[in-house]
Amino acid sequence: MPFCYIIYSPSIDRFYTGMTSTNPIDRLDKHNSNFYGCNSYTSIASDWKIFLTLPAQSISHARRIEQHIKRMKSRVYIRNLAKFPEMRFGNWEKKKGGFSKTTATNNDYSKYG
Repeated sequence: MPFCYIIYSPSIDRFYTGMTSTNPIDRLDKHNSNFYGCNSYTSIASDWKIFLTLPAQSISHARRIEQHIKRMKSRVYIRNLAKFPEMRFGNWEKKKGGFSKTTATNNDYSKYG
């Protein structure tokens, strides 16, 4: 199942948003071990923790969620995604002028962060 994920590093107090077609825990391990090289954004820290995972219906759906979050450029928005579950469980349909959220089922993804 594809996911959009947000990881957080306490040492640099930063968030990173990405997407994966595999287990987000495996992806986190790669970020913490500098698997993506010394020039990747996540190489600046090795204490990344999963802050939030958002399940997606497909890889393209996960990419749309990731791009939407990155376009928001807001720590407050990211924290609100974690604080208010109704913001994160929905389909993010591409519409002219942006995205619209529709209600989807609220599943338990707490085991991922």
